[in-house]
Amino acid sequence: MTTRHVLIAGILLTAATRIDPAAAQVALGIRAGADYATISYGEPKPFQVESSARPHIGALGSLSLSDLFQLQFEVARSVKGFGIGGSGFDGAVHMTYLEFPLLAVVNVPTDWQVAPRLLAGGAVSREVSCKFDLLVGGAPTPDDCDAPENDFESRRKTDLSLRFGGGVGMQFGPWSTFADVLYDVGLRDLDDGAAAGDTAHSRTWIFSAGVTYAVAFR
Repeated sequence: MTTRHVLIAGILLTAATRIDPAAAQVALGIRAGADYATISYGEPKPFQVESSARPHIGALGSLSLSDLFQLQFEVARSVKGFGIGGSGFDGAVHMTYLEFPLLAVVNVPTDWQVAPRLLAGGAVSREVSCKFDLLVGGAPTPDDCDAPENDFESRRKTDLSLRFGGGVGMQFGPWSTFADVLYDVGLRDLDDGAAAGDTAHSRTWIFSAGVTYAVAFR
């Protein structure tokens, strides 16, 4: 565990000790943005991978347990795309996921209207579709990853990940807005048929903004 992880865990633990059940409130909202994804392969790499940005959108619910600490659950549709290249070919893969993140949020107390916030937690992601464009002779050839003639059958369609980052938030009565930058670290080897020593893990920078409304406003 790195010093950064220890620091994040300490901040979350400190905030959790200040939970005030009487101050609990529920908020519902939406968020949208872009995922800048790639695949981290073990050595030797089967081909070159380039990151690319794809959109995400989702709904969220948060439970504020104090002025500092809240739990946030999300359901999001995310497209993770990346370019691939090798000897004699180039292409791009577009994998659509249904994601279920659960995050702990710490609101850093300040005297400003715009307040920093820290986020950490995990997510379960389920692939719902996979498409790719293979460039042959300069012309893109779209296809489905699950087509019988394609060599994608061995991939795992469910991923588990750790997610952490920070952002800023503003509150206007029952309304709140926020903008976050998160880093998602995939924990599962997505290549189920890989040889010993070969691995393929997702790595994603998440840029998003959203708005929430306090249903039970205190």
